[in-house]
Amino acid sequence: ASPSGTATVAATTTAAPTNTPRITVLQNSNASPTPRAATLGVDPSELDACEDAEIVSVTGDRFSFAHPLLRAAAYQAVAPSVRRAAHRALAGATADVERRAWHLALAAVAPDDEAADALERAALAARSKSAPAAAAAAFERAAGLASDERRRVELAIGAAEAAWEAGSPALALDLAERQLATGLDDQELRARALRAAGRVELQVGRGERALALLSEAADLAAATDPARAAGSLYFACLALYH
Repeated sequence: ASPSGTATVAATTTAAPTNTPRITVLQNSNASPTPRAATLGVDPSELDACEDAEIVSVTGDRFSFAHPLLRAAAYQAVAPSVRRAAHRALAGATADVERRAWHLALAAVAPDDEAADALERAALAARSKSAPAAAAAAFERAAGLASDERRRVELAIGAAEAAWEAGSPALALDLAERQLATGLDDQELRARALRAAGRVELQVGRGERALALLSEAADLAAATDPARAAGSLYFACLALYH
């Protein structure tokens, strides 16, 4: 943008109605098509004031910012509490599993099991659509919001597994090793974390380390999850040749 154009945008947003930040988040955080004002709890008078200030354009009950720079400039002024409230409104206005989950996450300020549950569902949905990177991101954020320690670890390991599937070995190893570093004594979860770390070590060519991790994973899983144990043994056999 030109200096004069930037100055115009700044002047416009400075003089904007006080309700502009909330509308900014509602519009800025919502994918196309533009949101329905009534669904998000936006009073028509709010839109009228913003339209009069040439901040937004209104078509029926939908609204959008008149210019991308106006939206970006106004977004910078949004207070965290306003942003969270807007994301809560957006979460309640969408039936899309993944979008709702991320809006709940962005509205959270502390451990929030509702958001964690929604993100786990979003991760599983992403994985079912062969989108492991999206699944890893959702699992990892869910782990950060879960209030129960075992559940937090389980979600973090899910993120590690999905990250490996997505071709992000560094992230997968970091997530798995962080869980193992806590002295993880849950046999099932330890086996999964070891397997996740071992597959990365195999992938990057550290065969001896991979063999140790995968062998322990197979031993731990043998009694409770034979299929997972067999998978770990398969990768352990591959490690013998590295």
